[in-house]
Amino acid sequence: MRSRDRRWKGGLIGVAMLLTACGGSPTATPTATPTSEEALLKKLIAAEQAYVEPTVGRTSFALGETLTLPDGQTVTVLAAEIPVKGMTGEAPYGVDVKWCAGPHPDGGAVDSNGFRFGTRWTDDTRTGSSLGEKEPRFVNATLRAGRCNRGWVTLSYPFEHRQDKAIVLEFQDGLYEWKVK
Repeated sequence: MRSRDRRWKGGLIGVAMLLTACGGSPTATPTATPTSEEALLKKLIAAEQAYVEPTVGRTSFALGETLTLPDGQTVTVLAAEIPVKGMTGEAPYGVDVKWCAGPHPDGGAVDSNGFRFGTRWTDDTRTGSSLGEKEPRFVNATLRAGRCNRGWVTLSYPFEHRQDKAIVLEFQDGLYEWKVK
């Protein structure tokens, strides 16, 4: 027990000697300008504090929340318009989608494809998407690292589902979903 106490006291003496050699007490105010290493450290700390936990593993999202796929791609459903104003016939609804490639896509690029979206209705039936109703339209595109694609994906809004209390937008065959109503 005594040897452990001696080591602990010896460690404190060493720290005190180091502080004295460095210019004083632990409460001393530094007078030198920050070095480039200190500036870099401050930037790293700020970046860590601003870090947002990736959503890998989550499957359900609200409008405005971003899905992060395991390969770094991000998909955000920013808004929904139910039904799309000025449309006739089946009165489609639309979702404003922003899809971004990750920093290192496999093969150098990823395909952003609006046809990967669909709707699951309260009776568990499903309908698909189209790309041509609301402007600016979502256009299927190949995205290189860090590039994004944004536009409206249009989905059918069948008459028999107008009274549904919920509309669930599905992505990639139902693996992920956004509640849009």
